[in-house]
Amino acid sequence: MFINDAIGTHLIVNDSVIESKLSTNIDLSQTSVYEVIRIIDSVPLYLEDHLERLFTSISLLGLSTSWQICEITDKISNLLYANNIINGNIKLIISFYPDQELFLVYQIKHAYPTPELYSNGISTSVLFAERKNPNAKQFQSVRELAQKTIIQRSVYEVVLVNEKKNITEGSKSNLFFILDNNLITAKAEEVLKGITRKYVIAAAQNIGMKIYERSISLSELNSFEAAFISGTSPKILPIQNIDQYNYQIENLKLRLLMNEFNSLIDNYIKKKTFNF
Repeated sequence: MFINDAIGTHLIVNDSVIESKLSTNIDLSQTSVYEVIRIIDSVPLYLEDHLERLFTSISLLGLSTSWQICEITDKISNLLYANNIINGNIKLIISFYPDQELFLVYQIKHAYPTPELYSNGISTSVLFAERKNPNAKQFQSVRELAQKTIIQRSVYEVVLVNEKKNITEGSKSNLFFILDNNLITAKAEEVLKGITRKYVIAAAQNIGMKIYERSISLSELNSFEAAFISGTSPKILPIQNIDQYNYQIENLKLRLLMNEFNSLIDNYIKKKTFNF
């Protein structure tokens, strides 16, 4: 697998800053972990959480890395400076070979939802598929299958269903449902524990919602009032429908939750300085 998604003028490879046009020559090992981090006003959003998850992913694969948090932070700073990144997304990869590691961080294209999508919600569809190791953020074939399905069905995202017919997550997002004052999502061990997911739950607690992390049967889809996905790029994005099941877009709790979540991000950005 080669690097084919780098944009901007430069990327960081180990201890070197190289031109992005050279990135197509970089061949990643099949064993690679990664993080996508959103940059807002030159601040890597929830960087500490992303790095913690990166090291957790490595540990879950039975591996270890020589890279230290301070080194990674410095390299991110170097990338922001080299590419003059104020807002956007960056990708951080550690690729493991039999006798060495390869570290990369570079800018990638971002596609943030339009105001219309936040207002009107998105269409989604069920896909019977599951990740082998959901808590480890690594390159997996499920993502490729999901992307093909998204294109074929003309939807924004697919909702993954496991062999027990339980709803788990989206192909590149976490999934939540609202019923009355309850926020319902899959068990943490069944999904990739998204950084945004963590702060969605915190925002829900702040507005007094009750949180339930449990198995969610496919047969329950018609019982919820509202639904949404969460992720680095979409933040909290309402779901209009999952196949034939429709949901409330202007649900009061959903809109309160979106406002509170955005306030958490604003507070984080105000408190952080990331000099480069």
